[in-house]
Amino acid sequence: MAEQQLLQFDRTPKFADSVNGYVVAIGSQWILVAVAADGGYFDGHAALRLGDLRAIRKDETFEPILRRQPEWPPTTPRPDINLDSVGELLMTVGSHDSLVGIEKENEFNDLWIGVVRYVTKKHLALHEIDPQARWHPAALGYKLKSITKVTVGSRYQGALREVAPPTPDDKTNT
Repeated sequence: MAEQQLLQFDRTPKFADSVNGYVVAIGSQWILVAVAADGGYFDGHAALRLGDLRAIRKDETFEPILRRQPEWPPTTPRPDINLDSVGELLMTVGSHDSLVGIEKENEFNDLWIGVVRYVTKKHLALHEIDPQARWHPAALGYKLKSITKVTVGSRYQGALREVAPPTPDDKTNT
């Protein structure tokens, strides 16, 4: 993290892709990476479970371009981010109606995006938005232990938020 080295993170979940980026924070359970997308630009942040990391290696491919981007040097999206549990992580990055993406890469190769409604000891209530910027009628529940990756601030999430109608009132259906 101190060296600000571009790294590639290979992970163990069945459907997990590698993530390239810069480490910006480390907790007891999760690591936060400023994602470096193909082509040499930053694309939000990804939180990865430390226990899922299989290999970490240097990747200098687009590093010269990344160091010239306006986001350089990469930082955390919030100063109070908590990476000690997935629940704490979701509560800190999911506040203020910001869009959060979750992945359950041991089960599916899908991304669910929405607004965090609440987090309990074992569950997340996520009010989802679909790719056409339509809100689901109610928040849906997810088991925290099944979440393997959390994303915030990606270009896709930003564009989706820009075209979406206002966040609906919470009608939790977990």
